[in-house]
Amino acid sequence: MKRIGLIAGVALAAAACSGGPKEIPPLEAKFVTNDCDLVAAVARDNYKLTRTDPPMRAMMVGEDLDWRPACNYQAMGFNLVEVYGPEGVAANPNMGEVTFYRPKYDNDGAELRTAISRQAGTTERALCRLARTGNTWSVATCGADPRETQPRAPLPSPADVTPDSKLPAPGSRTLPRDATIPEPDPGAPTP
Repeated sequence: MKRIGLIAGVALAAAACSGGPKEIPPLEAKFVTNDCDLVAAVARDNYKLTRTDPPMRAMMVGEDLDWRPACNYQAMGFNLVEVYGPEGVAANPNMGEVTFYRPKYDNDGAELRTAISRQAGTTERALCRLARTGNTWSVATCGADPRETQPRAPLPSPADVTPDSKLPAPGSRTLPRDATIPEPDPGAPTP
C-alpha cells in the first residue's frame, strides 16, 4: 500500500513538472514617459521653435538629480545645441538659450518648468501643463511660473519667539506651558 502511494506521488510530481514554467504575458503600460516628447511639445507649441531658427543652447536641469534625456533635436525639428554647465555656455557664446527642467508626472499629465532667453537678453519663464492624447503630448496651458510671481512666505518675526527673560526660575512650581501633568502624581509613593 505504501508503494502504491509512493508511486502515485512520484507520478503526480512528474506530471506537475512536465508542463514547465508558464509564460505570464506582460501587462500593458498605462503611462509610458518620454521626456523628449514633453520638451518637443513645449518647444513647438509654446516657443514656436523650428529648424530654420538661429541656433540656441538647450539646457536640461534636473533640479535635485542629474537629468540628461537623449533628445535628437534635429529629428524633432529644432535648431538646438544641448550644453551642460558653464563650460558649455562659454563654448557657445552669443546664442539664445532655452532651459527645460525635469518634468513632474501625475495622473492628469505632466508639468514642465521652462525658460527662454533670446539674444535680446530678456528671460521669459513659464510653467507648462501638458496633456497626453494617445501617444502624443501637447501643451494644455502655459503661463507665468508661480515661483516668480507669488511672494515668498514671510520669515518668523521676533514676536513669535519666547523671550529668554520670561523663562521660569529653577525650582519653582511653574509648569511648562505645553506640559500636562496630572495631579496628584500617579508615580508618587502613597503617604
